[in-house]
Amino acid sequence: MKATAEGEGRSKLPSKLYDLGKWAAPTGAKSIREFEVLTQELTSASDRSWINGKLAGLTPSQSAEIHAVRLGFTTTTLDPHGRVVLLSWKGIEAALLFKRAVTKVSILPKEQLPPKILSREDEAWMMLPLMQTAYHSDAQQLRQSFAVQGTELQEAKALLRHQQIELDAMERQLLSWEVKYNRLRQRRAAAKAKKAPTTSKPLAKAKATTTARRSRKCAASKPM
Repeated sequence: MKATAEGEGRSKLPSKLYDLGKWAAPTGAKSIREFEVLTQELTSASDRSWINGKLAGLTPSQSAEIHAVRLGFTTTTLDPHGRVVLLSWKGIEAALLFKRAVTKVSILPKEQLPPKILSREDEAWMMLPLMQTAYHSDAQQLRQSFAVQGTELQEAKALLRHQQIELDAMERQLLSWEVKYNRLRQRRAAAKAKKAPTTSKPLAKAKATTTARRSRKCAASKPM
């Protein structure tokens, strides 16, 4: 009878929900599913807010570890040279203090200066917060990144359209200049073609007239 009751209870559940082992379990099931989650996600919103507020007032520097202990954090040095320090709160990783490598360089008077020159040793330190302010912060950051990239893409497309319009206008202007230049060449060639025959005929006629006058004068000057 017990087996029958369990069978009846199972038959009332959706087949997919029971077969795939989703969050709901059939009546009488004794198996417990285990999952692995980030410990920081088990903290309350108020605790996350407190941790992030304390980290906001912490400046990365050589003395930041001492200041973090005063604020209530536990520090653990992860690097034998003291360049990596883990800040924890009640066993939960809150942030990492990291000192970046520093190199001394020498440059000649005519060489270009480095893009960033450190004025203090503390500028080599940086802090990486590890406590998420929300469960889906990564997804939110991705959406924001996609939104920014989408805006930049739209701006790039608008700039490309504007440049294409300017290029088309320049091409039309260049074509107009070519047409005018070709017309001017044609007019000059036509003018030269008309001018060449008109100048040769009057010269030949004038020469013939001059020769005839000379011959008449010669004939008149001879004695009869």
